[in-house]
Formats: sequence, C-alpha cells, structure tokens
Amino acid sequence: SVAAVLLGASLVVACDIDQEAVEVAKARLRITPIFVGTADAIKSFSANVIVANISSAAVDELALEFERIAKPYASLIISGFPEWNPPEQFKPRVELRKYGWLCWITGQTDPRAVSSE
Repeated sequence: SVAAVLLGASLVVACDIDQEAVEVAKARLRITPIFVGTADAIKSFSANVIVANISSAAVDELALEFERIAKPYASLIISGFPEWNPPEQFKPRVELRKYGWLCWITGQTDPRAVSSE
C-alpha cells in the first residue's frame, strides 16, 4: 500500500490479518483505509491492481477472492513464495526472481490498451 500511494494511486485500500502490520501501515499512510481483516470484506469488482505478499498456499486459498475483487483486466501482483513452491492457481504474465524468491504479475491485458502495430 505504501508503494501504491507513492506511485500516485488515487485510492488504496489495505487489509491484513496481523494487527501489528496494520498499525505500522496506518502510521505510514494516514489517509489510506487500512483494516484488520480479510479480503472478503473488500467490495467485488473494485480493484484495478491487487498486491499480495503472502505464501503460495495463501495465494491459492485466496484465488477466488482475488477474482471476485478484481475489475476486468485487473493485474494481480503476488510475491512471498520461493521458486520451489509457486502458487498453483495462477500463471505469471511477468516473473521476477531474486535470491530464490518469486514475484509474479498476472492478469489479462486490456486489448484496447495493446497497440495493433
């Protein structure tokens, strides 16, 4: 959520199940709605970008929630899992690797945004 705000996102909503993580984020992002809870509290079809830094098991468990929350052509940026244990429910459009850890960007590209050249 910090990166989204710094990059100019007009609205950022953040949640975490860890109270301490929420308190740290609230201290840094005073105007962003941040709450202790789960993704099921987020409005359907409300996100252009979803960012999750969690284990591959948690990504797979939340796959249906991510799909529910995402607007059409939304991007999902997922990280927090090692190369040897990637999520099974998603395939990367872009894959970044560092020190044995993965970050995937998934989701469909809006065909209107792709040049026909």
